[in-house]
Amino acid sequence: MNNHEPIGLSEKLLNRGLRSVLSSIGSYYGDRDGEAKELAAQIVINPDVISEVYSDLCARDRIALFGIAKDNSIDLYSNSFWRGIIDGGIHSYESIGDNIMYGRESGVELMHMIEQKADMCLSNIFNLTIQSMESNKHNYASNTVCLLFDTHLKRNPSLFSEDVKKNFFDKKSKAGCSIRGKLYYMYASNGFLDKKAARKIRSDASAAASADGLKGLIKARDLDDCPYSESDVLNMILQFTDSRHEDVVIVLADNLPVHLLPSIMGTESRYAKRIMERRINEPMESE
Repeated sequence: MNNHEPIGLSEKLLNRGLRSVLSSIGSYYGDRDGEAKELAAQIVINPDVISEVYSDLCARDRIALFGIAKDNSIDLYSNSFWRGIIDGGIHSYESIGDNIMYGRESGVELMHMIEQKADMCLSNIFNLTIQSMESNKHNYASNTVCLLFDTHLKRNPSLFSEDVKKNFFDKKSKAGCSIRGKLYYMYASNGFLDKKAARKIRSDASAAASADGLKGLIKARDLDDCPYSESDVLNMILQFTDSRHEDVVIVLADNLPVHLLPSIMGTESRYAKRIMERRINEPMESE
């Protein structure tokens, strides 16, 4: 009987066991499998145990490990093994913008890597993704795209502001209206808007995108710590009162101070008129 271990047997057994743990996490019952999650967290913290088989893992299993790190607030970039994986992964991807835009597994994995590392690559990837959206006339913000936008804003607000301005206000964007609307909303609600940009949003050909930008501004206005002065935010909201979009006029009818409602009385929108009538009559009815 041959007592020698076949070449690669340990690696194969480890790989098989690791995949069993990761597939358990990713299954429908994964949230109930606390033992599997605990084992996966220990694997993430001690990556030497998987260093020989990591390259054999499929994208879904690699994503599961990054997800465990995120859920447990584990700083992967401080570990030399993970730092090498992240740096090498970010710079090895081809068609980065397309992968994120379409929410492919490779794009999801890339975003997990980016979340662990904050530097200029995030700005570059944001711009590449916008370019892909424009060239493909893409009009859907996948979960991966939303994660990219949110991460960019969270990690470096000023750079996020510069990138949105460059792509959407300094030139006419060819990105889809839902993409424009989402970024208009984020831009306005986080205090980056000025009168000129407000006019550009007001003039957007898409009613939905224009209304989203206005909603972001109103959200900022209603915050306890509004990022704009009272006079500035009101002046920017008033830039929308001559909009030709019914969606925008309806938002104004719901949110303008009552004494400024006459500025949109000329609208032909019956729904907006009913909202204004209700709001004007409310103080009278309460007396």
